[in-house]
Amino acid sequence: MVYFAQIGDSGPIKIGCTSDLASRLSWHRGNFGVAVTLLLTIAGDRRTEREIQSRFAHLRIRRRPRGGRLEQFRPGPDLLEFIAKRQTHRRPENDVR
Repeated sequence: MVYFAQIGDSGPIKIGCTSDLASRLSWHRGNFGVAVTLLLTIAGDRRTEREIQSRFAHLRIRRRPRGGRLEQFRPGPDLLEFIAKRQTHRRPENDVR
């Protein structure tokens, strides 16, 4: 599945792919040290993830010191609209604190 998770209250949005969402969100919370809120999951694989990341490449945050790309994106209006159109509802249990 492809997931969209916001780091902190209004921070960047992580777009990733995983088969173990609970573990992945827990890892992000430990890694970032702040709340990570699951915004959306959609069916898909690495190819789907890459296609979505390409669509929002203009919002990608580029600050990895040794090259490589982060899978974090600024929460721009078009990305937030993409997520909102696909959300059925947002529940508190989606928060990993």
